[in-house]
Amino acid sequence: MLLEDGKMVEVSETLNVSASDFFDAIIESVVYDACQATGKNIRKSHLKKGFSYSKKIKNSFGKKENSRVVIQEFEAPSIYKVKFEGSTGYDIMTYKIESLEDEKITVRYSEDFISEFTVEGKSSKMMEKLNNKRAQRRAKKLLKNIEAYIQNKQNAEDIQEEVEQ
Repeated sequence: MLLEDGKMVEVSETLNVSASDFFDAIIESVVYDACQATGKNIRKSHLKKGFSYSKKIKNSFGKKENSRVVIQEFEAPSIYKVKFEGSTGYDIMTYKIESLEDEKITVRYSEDFISEFTVEGKSSKMMEKLNNKRAQRRAKKLLKNIEAYIQNKQNAEDIQEEVEQ
């Protein structure tokens, strides 16, 4: 996603899951990604501020490139911040999780892309707004998908418990 430097996509969603379950789902995804990228057995206990690995990702131009993934903040179950460093710039994604009730949270997701390339003019401003709207919709969908994943996993565990009884 190409956004002008310093511009950020921000989304806030209320979800019907616990903060610890949401944070665990993010970490489960990070562990899987790190294992796939490195071929090593990465455990949850390895994840902390400063943990990094390299992986191939598509850049904003659709070309695959090496990217360095670095955890910048890691405070369970309230904040996860990661930086993806590539040849064309870097992307910082942050999840801030606030408990409202036992099974209800607010997640503030933000994403900031800083590019080495800048584009000027009316058409670039229009594209920036369009890309920003798309990124917001994608972020909301991502958060809702994480919520659904957690709820489906809990339902499967409940069914398994009933079967075992």
